Amino acid sequence: MLNIACVEHGNYCGRGREYVDILYDMCRRSLHTPYRFVCFTDTPDGLHPDIETRELPKGLKGWFNKLALFAPGQFPEGERVVYIDLDSVILGGMEEIAKYDGEFCVLRDFYRPQGYGSGLMAWKAGSGAHIWQSYEAAGFPDIPGGDQAWIEQHVQGADLWQDVFPGRVRSYKSECRNGVPDGTWICCFHGEPRPHNCNDPFIERIWKIGGDKLAEFKIHCNTVEQDVLDHARHAISLDIPWIAPGMAATLGRAPSEHMVVVGGGPSLSDTYRNLRRRQKQGHHIWAMNGAHDYLIERHIVPDCCALLDARVHTVDFVKTPHPDVTYFVGSQCHPAVFEALEGYKVVLWHATGVEKLLQEEVGESRMWVAVGGGSTVGIKAPILGNLLGYRNFHLYGMDSSYRDGENHAYSQPVNDGEKMETATVGGKEFRAARWMISQADSFKTLFYALEAKGCQVTAHGDGLIPHIYRRMVGALRNAA
Repeated sequence: MLNIACVEHGNYCGRGREYVDILYDMCRRSLHTPYRFVCFTDTPDGLHPDIETRELPKGLKGWFNKLALFAPGQFPEGERVVYIDLDSVILGGMEEIAKYDGEFCVLRDFYRPQGYGSGLMAWKAGSGAHIWQSYEAAGFPDIPGGDQAWIEQHVQGADLWQDVFPGRVRSYKSECRNGVPDGTWICCFHGEPRPHNCNDPFIERIWKIGGDKLAEFKIHCNTVEQDVLDHARHAISLDIPWIAPGMAATLGRAPSEHMVVVGGGPSLSDTYRNLRRRQKQGHHIWAMNGAHDYLIERHIVPDCCALLDARVHTVDFVKTPHPDVTYFVGSQCHPAVFEALEGYKVVLWHATGVEKLLQEEVGESRMWVAVGGGSTVGIKAPILGNLLGYRNFHLYGMDSSYRDGENHAYSQPVNDGEKMETATVGGKEFRAARWMISQADSFKTLFYALEAKGCQVTAHGDGLIPHIYRRMVGALRNAA
């Protein structure tokens, strides 16, 4: 039989029973295969009567209790076990996850692509006994990195959910805060916010007893999704070139491995003069959105401009198109953007979310790739740039936070009036909109992913992302 397992320790978030019951309910909505739902907990009373409870070991801290699931005898030998963190939000797909029959599967850590994440795991009961036995023999050490660090040390070559089911299991903070991409099965909440305080209307529809199913989600959200698909269908019908690997050598004033990503954050007003020096050094300047017009007004003609937002206001970012600029326009952009840039150098690229359409309408008739990563053009641009051939990435104006009440170095009315929150990093507070915080979270994943490929990333300015960058670099130096 299939076993669905979770761990509830110390009245999780002050809402332990609520989290367990909602996780059980989300599984019930998504699973038809017979299964038992087992909660390892120190407070077994009051849970749904169909939930089996098991005692936690005495004296283990928080997340280390997960390791006890691998102890011999916890589940019938040979049966399949799927472990799910309490703060996961299940939209669907549990039938497919339950069919996984490999030796061991874990998450790729969302911040350390080379590491494991233990928020979603699957294994055959008995096969992971050495994980617990070695931990017990070592005297239950409290090691940095917690349970997943111990699992990394004792399981080599595990399967990764993001590879087994691409695009199905996502981080809420880094991939879903500006909208859950179509096809997502599970949103993993790691750290703040949690499902109960994320103030996301869609998550609220799912994360509750009797909440929506994935099919209902598609019905509620098909207006925006349909706009994206309609825009992409229009874009691929146009007679314009598409991106190609190694294209960086054909852009700018001379071939370069340096890509300067220019966002419109408030710090750009302090740093834009440095872009002239970089351009003289042969670096390629890429303007994001409204930074294009801002630079041209200051007599800095960027080599490229990247656009992605599907809303019609994106056309306002390129009011002063320039013949020396190559415009990389996402296929989901509004047709008005393509009309405004008619006669200029335009290259088409695709972000994740339109793969099914491309497969159906393009197939193998021409090469295409869908660029993943975060949900903003500023985070996707370096990933796109690496595909094109860039190896060194310099970020300017990528603040991801307000400064003195201003959201950009220039007026951008579309962001006026947005709700702000406080983000604290290393004791320093930043005021930022939710999408900015999400973008900053995505930057961490981007940084580690590019560093793992041998690339170099730097972030300039005084905003949230530059501050995170400096702390990450400091941590890497200390580790070395």
